Amino acid sequence: MIKPPCFSSNGLACAGVCAYIIGFCFPIEWDIPLLILAACGLIPATAQLAKAEGKMSISTALWLFIAATLLAILVSEDIRRSWRMCLPFLPALLIYFLIADRFSQSGLSMLCLCLASASLGLALALLWTAMRNPAGEPAKWIQALGSPVLIVPNDATFLAATLPFSAALMGLNVRTPFKAMGMLSIILVILTACVFKSRVALLSSMVSLAGMAIAWRPQRGLLWAGGLMMALLLLDGMLGFPFIGKHGLAWDKRISLWLAAWGMFLDSPLMGRGPRTFVLFYRDYWHNLPSWIPVDSRLTPWAHNLYLELLAEQGMIGLGSFLLLLGFAVSAGWRLFSSAQGERRIMSACSLATLAGLSMAALLELSFLRQWVCLMYMMAMGVIGFLSKQESGKRE
Repeated sequence: MIKPPCFSSNGLACAGVCAYIIGFCFPIEWDIPLLILAACGLIPATAQLAKAEGKMSISTALWLFIAATLLAILVSEDIRRSWRMCLPFLPALLIYFLIADRFSQSGLSMLCLCLASASLGLALALLWTAMRNPAGEPAKWIQALGSPVLIVPNDATFLAATLPFSAALMGLNVRTPFKAMGMLSIILVILTACVFKSRVALLSSMVSLAGMAIAWRPQRGLLWAGGLMMALLLLDGMLGFPFIGKHGLAWDKRISLWLAAWGMFLDSPLMGRGPRTFVLFYRDYWHNLPSWIPVDSRLTPWAHNLYLELLAEQGMIGLGSFLLLLGFAVSAGWRLFSSAQGERRIMSACSLATLAGLSMAALLELSFLRQWVCLMYMMAMGVIGFLSKQESGKRE
């Protein structure tokens, strides 16, 4: 007689594999077997990380956010769309647990090299595309590149989010050519943000690099941050002030989107209208807007403010669970930064600077519709989770 597997890590692995095989053979909708497979693999890792980090860990807070998202999907006004559009979060979730539970210190160096080389390659490709068609517009250059990551010019913020990892290379134990590659990627990413007139990418670069400089060299960090700001303004001036000239439009048509998101939240304050459903309802809230507020007639799938978008789509529970997750990650990262030395201190500063840049950009642009946003949040939190686990192992 075959005994059913118990609810251990082995039992969960068996249940996950069996569920996935059944779903593979039969037409089960919504990729539920894939979700079961992922959950059965991630739950044991969560238990190990929670034990290492303490009773309330980043991993536990992450599961609370996932549970809030699943609950919001169940009460969504378009369940099928919410489910389908939330699935891209799954790879980011897997990356978090792989970094936090399975990485090594050398793996973090490889991660920095990977992100620096990716941002360097994308920046070179973007600048080359712009040089080939200098009379074009940033949106046309992005389309001509055909990258699956870069859809609109403000997606250059992805490159900005990688800058702390490029900066970390200069303090890690890697070869000199790799350190030079990190510096070159920083220069070219900032140049790309200016050429493509992405104020969000430029602001995110300034915040993340200033945070990295202050954390790395507290005595000189403020001077470095001020010097960086002056250099960026000088570069913007040499390019004809594309950033400052555009800055006057910073509030332009975003106000109508923000007010629509706020109206959606007021109509459904607890659970929201459903994840990734902003695009379905936001125009319904424009009829009450004052006439002086400009409205963009183009279809806009996201609210251009991650926090308001979460309020509109997942209500107070969704936003609260995300802020709780972010708070635990920042708290753990700061605790590590305050006590760590050497490369561990550099990587904790890198993660905090990445989260700072993303959190600033979230005020003006970011959305979980963009898979790279999920990826970068989970990657930075995964590094903090790994360092927390390593610190716990040393104490034991």
